[in-house]
Amino acid sequence: MRALTLEGAHALAVLLLPLVVCGNGLIVSLLAVIAVALIGMAIRFYLLTVGGRRKPKLQGITYSHYVERVRWAMQRVGMDFEEEQAAGILGILLLGRTVPRLIIPAQRTSIGDSTAILKYIWATYQGTKEEDKADFLKVTPEIEELSKKIDRAFGLHSRRWLYYHTLKVPAIGKFVWGMRETRNVPAWQRLVVRYGYQPLRYVLTKMLGVSRSNARKSLAIVKELYDELDALFADGRPYICGDHFTIADITLASLGALTTLPEGYTGGAAEHALLSIDDMKAMGVDLAFVEEIQSFRQRPTGRHILRMYAQERSHVMQSSSAASSTSEPVSASASAPTQQLPSSSTTSTSTTSEHDLHGKNTSTDAAKSEQHTPAPNTQTDSSDGEGSRDAKKDL
Repeated sequence: MRALTLEGAHALAVLLLPLVVCGNGLIVSLLAVIAVALIGMAIRFYLLTVGGRRKPKLQGITYSHYVERVRWAMQRVGMDFEEEQAAGILGILLLGRTVPRLIIPAQRTSIGDSTAILKYIWATYQGTKEEDKADFLKVTPEIEELSKKIDRAFGLHSRRWLYYHTLKVPAIGKFVWGMRETRNVPAWQRLVVRYGYQPLRYVLTKMLGVSRSNARKSLAIVKELYDELDALFADGRPYICGDHFTIADITLASLGALTTLPEGYTGGAAEHALLSIDDMKAMGVDLAFVEEIQSFRQRPTGRHILRMYAQERSHVMQSSSAASSTSEPVSASASAPTQQLPSSSTTSTSTTSEHDLHGKNTSTDAAKSEQHTPAPNTQTDSSDGEGSRDAKKDL
């Protein structure tokens, strides 16, 4: 979604080639065809040699909860990667692509689904000296079942509910779509968001079915999952699957962040300070939305989400920042202070002042229990369009 890549420029040249051929002599036409062919061969050679040594690139939207899921896992395992951020829904509108998307130069492939990306990361570390670092990514039947429930309620329905309340306020909507991310989001995209916000908002609400009635239904589904998860945490377990941290905790925290707005969201990838509840109130967000957020934060599941960000996420941010001090700005994670929160089984009326808003995501529940590494020269893109109701990708 930035300037044309080498492959993109070559594809554009191929599309324009008929215009050069038509109306020119035979020699000029032949020379143009040969030049485009040679340039294509040179680009492929570069990508398979020098270009193949580039870092994996995570394409996403700054505040996307599914991008955050992948970002958190990649930072925790210590993977060296770059991040490329885009604004709002421009990816799906202009390129037909959703996020997160992991570009793997060494294999000339991309993976376009958060669950598939997590499996790729896990497979990458298997059989290596650092295999233990990826243990938390191992998927069991229990984790897979929990992840499906969380994907549906927190991935799709909490997003729809949040969008209904926040996109009505242009200042909040533009913030969520990255208009203030001057370092991370290209200027032309920020201009599109600034001056085309209302048309973009209209398209998004139609695509995601954002309406008052659907927001109510989605909120009810979110509360049902809260009831189920609250029962799990009633025994005082420190993590969702018991006594050890798993990818299910990352899934719950990152996707459930839409219902709690925790500090530390994005792991340092966001350029600006996060909007607080007071900020949103001043901007004119519905008080009913604020009250629901405060209620979720006081429930056992909500407190678990906040605790994961205060303890596990902040630890990853600090470790990543120390290990990648020379990496590029978006890749490096800024450290944040750790706030002490009671365990999920306790209750409290305290809330933090800084909160995060999130992006959007869509995909199918195509998570399989078998992990594998994608083969070179293949495009691993699951058909996770907005038509899917159990969607796991962002627009």
